[in-house]
Amino acid sequence: MSVMIHQPQEKDIDAMLVFDKHINRDTMLKKLQSGELFVARDNGNIVGYARYGFFWDELPFLNLIIVSTKAREQGVGTMMMDHWEEAMRLQGFKKVLTSSLVDETAQHFYRKRGYHDIGSFVLPGETTEILFLKEL
Repeated sequence: MSVMIHQPQEKDIDAMLVFDKHINRDTMLKKLQSGELFVARDNGNIVGYARYGFFWDELPFLNLIIVSTKAREQGVGTMMMDHWEEAMRLQGFKKVLTSSLVDETAQHFYRKRGYHDIGSFVLPGETTEILFLKEL
């Protein structure tokens, strides 16, 4: 695998929408224009996608990171997290946030990367969401 992490282009929106079922095209376009998306490519194909925003408009919050089934367990998620954390550090941020459902394996990935549980919440009819913080 020869993976490159970079900012996507508008022509990538359809491919990114395959990964992200949580936002619509218009919202994705706004996130793209604000630079809050990045992708992992292998031989030109998108094999990973991530979207972030800002909690309280001041703390970087990774909303979603997903790697295609065929590219999992090959270090793509780690590369993507390294890319995002470094980008946030270079922009002067000292902390980053993310979250995971309690029944998702992602929580173990985040803890191995130095993220610490800082709380949780439950939306009606949903599973508990754990919030994670990492000092950069």
